[in-house]
Amino acid sequence: MQRFRWGLIKTLEFLNSKKPGLEMTPSLLKKLLQFEQRLETDMTNIPLSKDWNSFYVSGKHYGEELLIANSYSNSMKSELNLLWVPRKPSHRKKNGIRWRDYNDVFVEGSNTGN
Repeated sequence: MQRFRWGLIKTLEFLNSKKPGLEMTPSLLKKLLQFEQRLETDMTNIPLSKDWNSFYVSGKHYGEELLIANSYSNSMKSELNLLWVPRKPSHRKKNGIRWRDYNDVFVEGSNTGN
């Protein structure tokens, strides 16, 4: 919370993404809430980041925070993918995946360029 200037809810969301079902005692949550209040009233005049779209850009840990935020965001996307329902199988011909790297063309499943 202090390192990245995160609010309590953002911190708990991150912890829950790393350890789903994490349970904290009421006394620990009370201590964390008091700590958040101290962070909000400290002398730095830097607001706490309370959502995943705001960062302390001029902080010395900005790159690390951005990496953590992207990891959190990607983990939430993978949870959404669990809700995906496959469609009926298609009878269309599957072309596979193709990509170009400079002048070489690669096709999924083959080790040779075309």
